[in-house]
Amino acid sequence: MHSSNSIIKFADDTTVVGLITNNDEAAYWEEVRALGVWCQVNNLSLNVNKTKEMIVDFRKQQREHVPIHIDGTVVEKVESFKFLSVHITDELKWSTHTDSVVKKEQQRTFNLRRLKKPQEAEGTTRNSFEGMKVVQLEYEAYIPMAESELRKIYTDIRARWPTVRHICVHHRLGVVPVTEASVIIGISSPHRRDSLEAVQYCIDTLKGTVPIWKKEVYEADESRWKENKECQWT
Repeated sequence: MHSSNSIIKFADDTTVVGLITNNDEAAYWEEVRALGVWCQVNNLSLNVNKTKEMIVDFRKQQREHVPIHIDGTVVEKVESFKFLSVHITDELKWSTHTDSVVKKEQQRTFNLRRLKKPQEAEGTTRNSFEGMKVVQLEYEAYIPMAESELRKIYTDIRARWPTVRHICVHHRLGVVPVTEASVIIGISSPHRRDSLEAVQYCIDTLKGTVPIWKKEVYEADESRWKENKECQWT
């Protein structure tokens, strides 16, 4: 390795850092070429499509940079990249990294705010309806038919999302206090998109086809049987 170059290895990521002087990039190019050869010799795959090149150049008169090729493919030139969880830019400024950190923290605080209002979460009992305070919900079901309809939903899910591995649905019956979960759905798959879509399909279809009846009990000694707007069998 040339003294003007450095190779930083972390897990399965490799970074080549080259110091270019007098516009001589020969040592840098040779380092990149040698890295590619080393990967081939050791039966390692170098993903050129994920390989990026960033140039830091503060000279007033910058010359056009000749792109690097690996296995005949041009390496994409970028203005910033993520290195060990830190966003580094070709201007060596912190704005990109701080924006990323702020965005991530905003997402986390949003989830914390949702936890402070459990009655608004999916699958939990609400505590008011049309100005009346809901004390509790009561669920009843025709269990043989409910289980049969749930099995149909499971079959549909596996047909729509073949990668789904496990499905678990638990719906409470009887009295459910306000803000507590009335239904829990768990679906696993290698890719989260499939499981998330399957969960949404499951809850929507469950509301529309599974014979589970819900009665809202209000504070003023009143109650009312409710039906889901998705219901197909009433």
